[in-house]
Amino acid sequence: MISSKIINIKDLEKIAAKIRFDVIDMAVVKASHHIGCALDIVEILTSLYFQHLNVNPKDVKDPNRDIFILSKGHAAASLYVTLFRKGFFDRKLLETYDQDGTTLQNMRTSKSLGLNYPLDLWVMVCLLGMVLR
Repeated sequence: MISSKIINIKDLEKIAAKIRFDVIDMAVVKASHHIGCALDIVEILTSLYFQHLNVNPKDVKDPNRDIFILSKGHAAASLYVTLFRKGFFDRKLLETYDQDGTTLQNMRTSKSLGLNYPLDLWVMVCLLGMVLR
């Protein structure tokens, strides 16, 4: 787990490199076809989660936290690795990526929520719910 806001660009580059390595490792194990889509967002996620977003893995229900919604479903693996590196869950859960019954599904559906819709449609429903709340 890497904590606190990191300002040094070299530190961010090191974290991004670790995230890319983990994403590639996951892609090889799962024979993923979307590795490029996942890798091209790593620097953005690293910057957001380690420098800009107000998120705390120890207090995920903080009412003052920032909420990040990824609508680019093909990049789910990078988001999962970023959350792992930030300390939201351990490597054991990360290793369940794209397995039956896991909460870490691939880009197409959110089976952990009992839904079978494309991720982009699900994101739009979530956004609408947040706005109407």
